[in-house]
Amino acid sequence: MIDKGTRRNIIDHFEMAEIQFSGRMSDLNFLTRIYDLKKLPSLDHRFEDAYGDIYNHTENNCDYEFNWVFTDSRFNLLEGDDETFLRFICEMTHPLVRPDQEKASKIISIANDWLKAEGWELYPEKEVASGFIFSFKETNRVQVPKDEEVANIWFPNSLKFFISHRDIHKGEAKGLGEKLKNFGISCFVAHDSIQPMSTWKHEIMKALLTMDACICYIKDDFYKSEWTNQEVGFALARGIPIYLFSVDKTDPKGFKIDTQAIKAGFPDLINCIKKDFEKNNKFKNYFIDNFVKAINGSFENAKNMFYELIDINLNDEEIEQVVFAFSAEAKYLNQLSIIISAPIKPEHKDHPKLKNYSYYREFLENDILTKHTKHSYCIEGKEIVKKNKS
Repeated sequence: MIDKGTRRNIIDHFEMAEIQFSGRMSDLNFLTRIYDLKKLPSLDHRFEDAYGDIYNHTENNCDYEFNWVFTDSRFNLLEGDDETFLRFICEMTHPLVRPDQEKASKIISIANDWLKAEGWELYPEKEVASGFIFSFKETNRVQVPKDEEVANIWFPNSLKFFISHRDIHKGEAKGLGEKLKNFGISCFVAHDSIQPMSTWKHEIMKALLTMDACICYIKDDFYKSEWTNQEVGFALARGIPIYLFSVDKTDPKGFKIDTQAIKAGFPDLINCIKKDFEKNNKFKNYFIDNFVKAINGSFENAKNMFYELIDINLNDEEIEQVVFAFSAEAKYLNQLSIIISAPIKPEHKDHPKLKNYSYYREFLENDILTKHTKHSYCIEGKEIVKKNKS
């Protein structure tokens, strides 16, 4: 769908160029070429339909603003379907509406300058004695599939990651996808995700067009495949995050040669993903939900789930979810209480944000609770106490 901002830019450009939508016609006569105004409502209680309303305000009183139609909700040109918007602009250039072909060409030029990025073009469909009748067509832009068209590829409300891999490593790539599922990430593994009877190239293209990021499952044979190289190129062209997950420490090649490969294993991959998607609600919710669920787990699980929160950028509402979890009722004992009293595990001390602390509560108090913009939280005994910020 043509972006609202693009439509607004076209309309503003018309206004700057002093181009009135109705040309040499009255507003009423122009609009009746496209709409049945007697079936549209009146915005003036004195009239039964749009025809009477518009007649009164554009011919009797002339109190409608210049190019008022573009913001009139009855015509919905800013947010309606593409075809109606494009047809409206084409009608503005019709020889009966605007016999001056230089001015008609100006309208087409303005519109096409903005529309080309949206994958549309206005073009002369038919030549008549007094000029051209214009129509519209889609250009070579690839259409992004709709949600229902990729429902068989991704699971809902998740980040969508394409795992690029050699076919002989599909089992390992699938295993990586299963691990990422625990972090709210849906993964497409070409040799495993394609449904029976589907056209495999078409399914791969749908996944590439809708992925949020690409993970390159790199071994020494990764760059010997035309498919993996094309998949990386596709991700580069889309400007999305690319993670070079080097399983055997193979160095990157091609355009990503100057990018540091991820060679320290899965935890390093997750840390990189966290940096790129720390503000993504779908991604964050999994970490918060897993932390909240840890009330009924073990003390060890509670520590690990808290550790997973460390690189997540929490907003006020999410901080409150974390706070409330500490006092939530549990089946036996709220295991999160360990966070307020336990020293940091040696393997967690390696994290740069924890290395200066001895206890989990120190990070909780200084790096999570203080980020709340409206309230001041502090730990008193085994409880988290809320105070209003002065």
